[in-house]
Amino acid sequence: NHEMGETNVLGMMFVTDEDVKERHDYVKLPPGHDVEAVEIPRSYIGKTLSELNLRARYDLHVVSLRCANRKEPERISPDPNQKLKKGTTLVVVGPKDSITQIREES
Repeated sequence: NHEMGETNVLGMMFVTDEDVKERHDYVKLPPGHDVEAVEIPRSYIGKTLSELNLRARYDLHVVSLRCANRKEPERISPDPNQKLKKGTTLVVVGPKDSITQIREES
């Protein structure tokens, strides 16, 4: 019973290991995909998820927003029209190369 590349986000388990035949409580990620928390680039501040269109541009799915202000709760299935603030972290699922690309944007 061994699991590699397991990430637990929002009560969901995303796995990349090929040996998960016994598991039924997971979302299987394709090869080369990952779940990561990424602080938004400066160029994203004041824009909405709709404007950024990360799904079409990078094949990235935003599953959660974590605000820099810890008093605000984590937003699961975030509002696509909410303006992003400095210090916001996106929890994204998608190709590792695309995650790297948004990390490198400024």
